Amino acid sequence: MSQGEAWEILGIRQLAARDEHAEEFEGTMLIHRPGAPEPVETVAVRVKRSVLTELEGYLTRLLRRSRGIGPN
Repeated sequence: MSQGEAWEILGIRQLAARDEHAEEFEGTMLIHRPGAPEPVETVAVRVKRSVLTELEGYLTRLLRRSRGIGPN
């Protein structure tokens, strides 16, 4: 994938781990090129717990700001 290519994340499906103490989760990411006639593509992904924790913080702050709740 080149740097100029843009993709839209449509969703993540079946993100799961083998047990509650797992450090990695596996699932499927649904992606699509905005404006492209091609169908949605599915990509198998593996995500570390630390990445999900980091995303949780970013998404929480982003959603709070977008709802006018405050910076944190």
